[in-house]
Amino acid sequence: MGAPGSLLPLPILLLLLGGAESGSHSLQYFLTAVSEPGPGVPEFTLAGYVDGQRFVEYDAEAQQMRPLAPWVREARPEFWERENQVHKLRQTCFRGKVRSHEHLYNQSRGEKGSETQW
Repeated sequence: MGAPGSLLPLPILLLLLGGAESGSHSLQYFLTAVSEPGPGVPEFTLAGYVDGQRFVEYDAEAQQMRPLAPWVREARPEFWERENQVHKLRQTCFRGKVRSHEHLYNQSRGEKGSETQW
């Protein structure tokens, strides 16, 4: 599946950046999981950036990637299906990691004053 930051295969990334100026570009993904989600704070989030511009995000409730930049909206449906599958799996993995750390540090959900810093 590749490293956590390598969500877009290189040929797709190059295709998406095809209309951009030649030269180097940066691709960054930020993934976050929280132990106690609440209103406005989802259990899992993902935001993707190209050259500092946010171009995609993952909606954890709908378990769907959302295109934010006009150029990425043009990607084929197969691309979005694959991305949704990948990030559903990541969401499940992150949920497991959070629970594992809660258990490791002997903390349970809803316990007052139970903050885990990694």
